[in-house]
Amino acid sequence: MKYPLKKKLYDSWNMHPTCVECHADLKKTPRYYWFDLEGMLLGPEGGSAISDSLHVGMMWSLGFHGDEAKDEYMCIDIVDDDHESMIDFKFCSMKCMRNWINRILDDCERKFQKKLEKIHKNSETQNADELEA
Repeated sequence: MKYPLKKKLYDSWNMHPTCVECHADLKKTPRYYWFDLEGMLLGPEGGSAISDSLHVGMMWSLGFHGDEAKDEYMCIDIVDDDHESMIDFKFCSMKCMRNWINRILDDCERKFQKKLEKIHKNSETQNADELEA
C-alpha cells in the first residue's frame, strides 16, 4: 500500500460505491460497513458556529448501512471529543496496537450483529402479524 492514502481511495463512495479493500460493488452487497474520522470546527457550545473561541473537535465512528426499509443502520462513536484537535493513542508495539484495534472491531461487530438480529426478529414478528390479519 502507498501512503499517505489519497482522497480517491477513501472518498470512492461519491464516484462509485466500492469496497476500499477488495473493490466489490457496494450497491450489490446487502450492507456495507464504514469508519469515519472527522475534525470539526466548533464554537463555544460544541456546535458549529463562527465566534472568537473556535476550536477543533475530533470524532472517530464505525457503522453500517443496510436495508433502509428495515432500518438497518448503526453508528458507534469510538471517540467523540469536542475539546481535542488530535486523536493520539500510543502503544508499546505494533502487536499491542493491532490487538487494541481488533478488540474495538470485534466489539463493534458484536454490537452490529445484535442490532441486526433484533431488526430481523422484529421483521419476522411483523410479517407473522400481517399473515394473521
